[in-house]
Amino acid sequence: MDASSAVTVDQGAVEVEAETGKVVVSEGMATEVDIDQKITAPTRAIPREKRNWQKWRHARRESLIRKLPEKSPRIRRRFETAANRALQFAGRIGQAADRLNDRIRKVKSAVSRGDRQQARREMRQINTLEKRYRQHAAEFRKGLNRLRVIGKHSMRLETFVQQNLDRFPPDKTAAIRSDLAAISKKRAELRETIRSTIAKIRRTYRNLRALKQFIQRQRKQGGQQNPGPRPRGQTGRRR
Repeated sequence: MDASSAVTVDQGAVEVEAETGKVVVSEGMATEVDIDQKITAPTRAIPREKRNWQKWRHARRESLIRKLPEKSPRIRRRFETAANRALQFAGRIGQAADRLNDRIRKVKSAVSRGDRQQARREMRQINTLEKRYRQHAAEFRKGLNRLRVIGKHSMRLETFVQQNLDRFPPDKTAAIRSDLAAISKKRAELRETIRSTIAKIRRTYRNLRALKQFIQRQRKQGGQQNPGPRPRGQTGRRR
């Protein structure tokens, strides 16, 4: 419930990575990642036959009740930071998609006119823009995954707080619920932007695939219609 993790290694070694860093946990050792994504230094693991994960989870829930008043503002800040990063990449994706789609139209127009030089210039621009676009899309997906993890955690916390209202200090409950409500509101605000950005990514990739298919058809029809540089991912010698 507090979004922590425990990793115990019985054989071999495991690399554990979180937002704040990573550690290698060797055989017979264990580590934990807490709600703030901090990784503890590996320590000697409890023998396998003595481990009690149910007891461990119970202890983490009790700890969460004590610490949530001070943790909820940090959870809110983490979500807002992740949301802002996702919005930044969504904006970059939108701008890059517009530039790519404009170049795609220019390539098709140049090929239709038989202007091979213009088509070559536009294809070189498309190859450069596509590489940058894919980088932005990858960063967006990475940020979106982080946003979803924090968002789903906040939803579980809302239920947890509601079920344990009598166990939180009365003077702290309002602040906790306020932080969680702010996250919930932000989630709702982001929903349409995220959906439209994902749709734009898919649409732009479809347009790029369609352009490559268009160029291939032109090449097959005859050497007189040669749009120049082969699009990314194509092999073979140029005409």
